[in-house]
Amino acid sequence: MINLPDFTPLKTTQVAGHTTRKTLDSLDHALIIIPKNPPELLFKHLPQGQQIKRILQKKSRAGEEIAHLRINNAKATTITISFNTAGTTYNQLCWARNLIAACNHENPSNLGLLVLGLNELDRIKVVSALTVAAEAEAFKLPVFKTKTKTKTRLKHLRILSSESRISLDSIQAQSLGNNIARWFTALPPNILDARKYFDLIDELCGQYSIEHSILNESTLKKLGANAFLAVSQGNAARDAGIIKLKYRPNGEEPADLMLIGKGILFDTGGNNLKPFKSMLDMHMDMGGSAVALGTLIALASLKVPYSIDAWLAVTENRISATAYKSQDIIKSANGTTIQVIHTDAEGRMVLADTLALAARENPKIIIDYATLTGTCVSALTERYSGIFS
Repeated sequence: MINLPDFTPLKTTQVAGHTTRKTLDSLDHALIIIPKNPPELLFKHLPQGQQIKRILQKKSRAGEEIAHLRINNAKATTITISFNTAGTTYNQLCWARNLIAACNHENPSNLGLLVLGLNELDRIKVVSALTVAAEAEAFKLPVFKTKTKTKTRLKHLRILSSESRISLDSIQAQSLGNNIARWFTALPPNILDARKYFDLIDELCGQYSIEHSILNESTLKKLGANAFLAVSQGNAARDAGIIKLKYRPNGEEPADLMLIGKGILFDTGGNNLKPFKSMLDMHMDMGGSAVALGTLIALASLKVPYSIDAWLAVTENRISATAYKSQDIIKSANGTTIQVIHTDAEGRMVLADTLALAARENPKIIIDYATLTGTCVSALTERYSGIFS
């Protein structure tokens, strides 16, 4: 048994005005971001500024971009200072994750964030990326060890700035969606079966006034969704289905946005069995559905004014006496016949029917999320997402 965790965002406050020594003395850890070539005046605004300058110069000569030191106060507050070296969005998020992880090494309960010397747009980008990273670091993923080490978790982020405040709503919504997707994807396959997934989604949707219904196998059979059913027929339990989620802030109307998610809770590859290394993490083959779910919840938490649907195709791809086979001929929901060549292409099978059924409702935009093929990672590495438009 497992229950939904607390998705309450990390306590985050913004402190206006110049950062004082008193403010820094109240922190367990302070993270300071400065431009690559900071002006001399900037160091005058920092505690132990000349010491920081000397350390950074030494680090820079060694090709390093992060420095650590302690303030001479009662808490021995640690300062981590880094140049702003973020580039693309992906690089910026990785940079932010690594910095927050470095700060969290000593398990501070509170962390101050100070960004100096950047223009307003860059400052907002940096603060946003670091706040999202701090939210991810503070969130507790599921743990099943018999004995776990207790450690202080980050409880409070303080954004220190003499600049204008930034809106935290979209940042916290993004973090909420991220943590929902991360939590569900981390669950082991004997914990998260289809029935438990549906129950947890039901509980989560109740918190955000999201309607939902399930197209079970008998309903899908009536709808002609034989491509989906070909994959699910190998399962021991008859609990697979497509769950439909509806967010309607303006009453009943066609969806402006429709999110489709691949929810293969465990993928053996079917009769075309995966090798060990390829199968090991296939409890995460439902990541597309978790992303679609997290995106919907994030948008609902923001109370966006447009209607959104999410369709999550939830099943397993198992090997059994009843599993579908190579050279099976399947008629899908839109009438297209499919010749099965490889049973590890189950994502295309379940999504073909899910997309066909969802498209009948004439949404304005469809976005389909899927861990669809290892070839994508081979071609693009894990640094890029493959997008078809």
